[in-house]
Amino acid sequence: MQPQAITRNAGTTIARQHEVTSALQILRSGAAKAVLQAACGAEHISAFYFPGDIINLGTLEGGRQQASVVLLSAASLCRIPQPLLQAHMQHNPALATALLQAAMQELRQANWLGVLLSQGSAQERLLFFIHTLAQRDLKTGGSGAYVHLAMSRRDVANHLGLAAATVSRTLAHLEEQGLLHCSGRTITLLKEISPRHNFS
Repeated sequence: MQPQAITRNAGTTIARQHEVTSALQILRSGAAKAVLQAACGAEHISAFYFPGDIINLGTLEGGRQQASVVLLSAASLCRIPQPLLQAHMQHNPALATALLQAAMQELRQANWLGVLLSQGSAQERLLFFIHTLAQRDLKTGGSGAYVHLAMSRRDVANHLGLAAATVSRTLAHLEEQGLLHCSGRTITLLKEISPRHNFS
């Protein structure tokens, strides 16, 4: 039994809410969104995934997928069957530690988002989101000065609990303030967006 490398097109649903999965999926290229569907049919984008992210950490113990995961672009993934993963974890404690750290980071991000949605203004929410993407770019070897939105503004708005028009107006206001410049889906940071600009 070996890890499987798979490729899928944009728009493909690679995991469905409530399903039980038998493998861990790691995004190697591309981007994806996690979509929670309430009983009333309303949908909320709870997270975005980028290269290196684990898609379904919550299913490690045989649990069910918490949200559907839809690819925002063509992507490649590494699929690791659970028996193989468990065998590696038994002989490699560092792997188990890394997975635990990833799970804790995912939980912290979910907690921050919950607080932000309940108390943050539109500008605070958007700045926090942009800051998070810029910090990710830095950690992966980028300059942190450019943020490319793999998702639409409508998706950003849904994730942050805002209207799409509010996102556009807020970005325009931030441009007027000289904090950033928008060109399509690329945001250039003209000044450092430090934690003091974000909800805390």
